[in-house]
Amino acid sequence: MDLEEQKKESVPRIAWSISKYEVVTPNKTVKRIVDGVDGGCEAGEMKMILGPSGRGQTSLLSIIAGYLPRAHWGGVILDAC
Repeated sequence: MDLEEQKKESVPRIAWSISKYEVVTPNKTVKRIVDGVDGGCEAGEMKMILGPSGRGQTSLLSIIAGYLPRAHWGGVILDAC
């Protein structure tokens, strides 16, 4: 294996599969904020999350970044560094 192949194999990657993220509203109903989102990226890549206001973009980023406790959402984050 040459140096270039080693570099490609050692590139940090992260992947996610978020099945759901739900919150309880003030009137005691459950609202699903994120529903079935899969993705991933490698070092040096840039991703955009687009959508109308209030559709869960910030919630998705908070889950991926680890800011929301695991008990609050369903899914998996794979960090293959």
